[in-house]
Amino acid sequence: MKKIILMRHAKSDWSNSDLDDFERPLNKRGRNAAPKMGRELRRLGLVPDLVYCSAAVRAGETWRRLDKELTSGAKVESDEDLYMAAADVLFDRLICAPDEAGTVMMVGHNPEMHVLAARFAESSNDGDDRLERGFPTAAVAVFDCECERWRDLRPGLARLVRYMTPKSIEED
Repeated sequence: MKKIILMRHAKSDWSNSDLDDFERPLNKRGRNAAPKMGRELRRLGLVPDLVYCSAAVRAGETWRRLDKELTSGAKVESDEDLYMAAADVLFDRLICAPDEAGTVMMVGHNPEMHVLAARFAESSNDGDDRLERGFPTAAVAVFDCECERWRDLRPGLARLVRYMTPKSIEED
């Protein structure tokens, strides 16, 4: 069985209007949320073997701050092609993951990160509608996938097992 962790980057800083969208860093809220999510993933034993991360500054900073708490040792592939990529492109990246990776994490952007997560969740038909409410910054959706090889992954084989946001962790 494979596991997918989809994460939207943490909250970015819009204060410098001279910065290109790709170059925007995290704001204070984002800098606090990313390590919080890392601690929660570590607590739950959700540690990736491989991370596909958008090359945008805010996505990379999200991963680095998260991993300081997670201490995953994961192989990280930062890729400009994942910046604002369509959900189909994100899915294609997942099915090309090496089979040695049991858990693959993807750190990217909305709206397409939400589209991909919703596609997996909808196909699981388990009555879980948490993703219908949105995919805010630093949200994480975790899926168990009933396949042995990544190339065999299909939305119907993925089941949402956890959905969390920084706010939902604060409330627990």
